[in-house]
Amino acid sequence: MPLSKKIEAFFKAKNVVPEIVSHKTVYTVFDLAQTLKEKFDSITKTLLVKADKQFILVVMPANYRLDMQKLKKVIRAKKVSLATERDMKTKFHTRPGAMMPFGVLHKIELVADSSLLKTKQALFSAGSFTESVRIKMKDYIRIAEPQIVRIAKKVPMKLTVVTTKKTNGKNAKPKKLVAKKKSTVRKKRTPVSRRKKIQR
Repeated sequence: MPLSKKIEAFFKAKNVVPEIVSHKTVYTVFDLAQTLKEKFDSITKTLLVKADKQFILVVMPANYRLDMQKLKKVIRAKKVSLATERDMKTKFHTRPGAMMPFGVLHKIELVADSSLLKTKQALFSAGSFTESVRIKMKDYIRIAEPQIVRIAKKVPMKLTVVTTKKTNGKNAKPKKLVAKKKSTVRKKRTPVSRRKKIQR
């Protein structure tokens, strides 16, 4: 499926030819990494943040978590919070997970975490749940023109490995581990007088 005309025209105007990566429908960066078997630090996530009465875009690697206090100091805002799904739909005509990482396309400020500079190229949202674009990081910095600061912290993330057991030459589904609950049934206490009779 081709890119939207808006982002395609943007890349063309900036003389960037991205690699279009098609994949199954995914809504989170974790699912994207799981689907494409990509490292988390080579996938970016884009957050829409409400700072006082304005909105800004924040971009960072998938395995980083935004530090709201640091962001507040950097942009000199009194109050910052993640935008709601309603904000995304009504003001930017998009949904969580499909926000494009280019502030100029949304006409808002863009802030990027400095950890992105460690990656030579990365996957970015193309405004779709079934397509992403892979571009060189130096090209992204050039065309997106973000304010680069340290505003995020790395968090441990691991891909889920699914294993199957073979039985009689056929693959069997892995068994689910179910936690056993302790019995809440109390045993009836034997009266003292009766205990003596039993012991005799």
